[in-house]
Amino acid sequence: MYLVHYIVAAVFAASFTAAASSKDTCKVARIGVFPSWPPHYVHTKSSFEGPLVDYVSQMLQSLDIEAQALPVKPAGRLLRDMENGDVDIILAGLYSKERAQMYHLSGPLFSNTYGLIYRKDLGLVPLSEASILTFVLYRDRPVMEKIKAKGPTIIEIETLKQAAQLLEDRRADYIYSNLENMEMDYVNLGNPPGQLGVHPEFITKNSAHMTINRKWACADKIPEIDAYFDRTPYVNPALVRQ
Repeated sequence: MYLVHYIVAAVFAASFTAAASSKDTCKVARIGVFPSWPPHYVHTKSSFEGPLVDYVSQMLQSLDIEAQALPVKPAGRLLRDMENGDVDIILAGLYSKERAQMYHLSGPLFSNTYGLIYRKDLGLVPLSEASILTFVLYRDRPVMEKIKAKGPTIIEIETLKQAAQLLEDRRADYIYSNLENMEMDYVNLGNPPGQLGVHPEFITKNSAHMTINRKWACADKIPEIDAYFDRTPYVNPALVRQ
């Protein structure tokens, strides 16, 4: 299903590898990235791969701009680097009013529906009696405090790679995650689409955007970037069925 994406990735890999020590000119975009965000991209020590990398590489190449990937950093440090003028573009950042005021947000690239994901065939379990899997990085989200107040058993896991399997094995009643990725992972286990639902409480939605520093030397290219998004929208692989 993603063969075309990875063929394209191979073609453009040279333009999206470790950043060189060149000065910022209007021929270069220094790309900041958060840690891997599958299925959109994954990173290694020297490069980034995935359909979103392909998409942005093609877009920048069409504008004759070289993409240089900076080392992966946590969100807070990456945003500070952008404020300091050391980052031109963040590959994908979640929307907030504050970010929209400080930076130009192109897109959206994709949207996520976060909440308590459950198997429709098993139905809704009262939260006071439920066991809930959650990724450790979500523990500080304000919504998690509201969920915990309902009295469920919270089980933290280091990675969501095994989450769909745990849900299929009935080792948890809910998983706090985003529906689009969980649905894709669940289908990849051999299940038909449409088998997962979201508990009506605690649903949040957000969109991810290419976040552009308005002080970037190529900021005058922003209208062309936005036109590219309008003309050739990014296709969220989490919504593509085999």
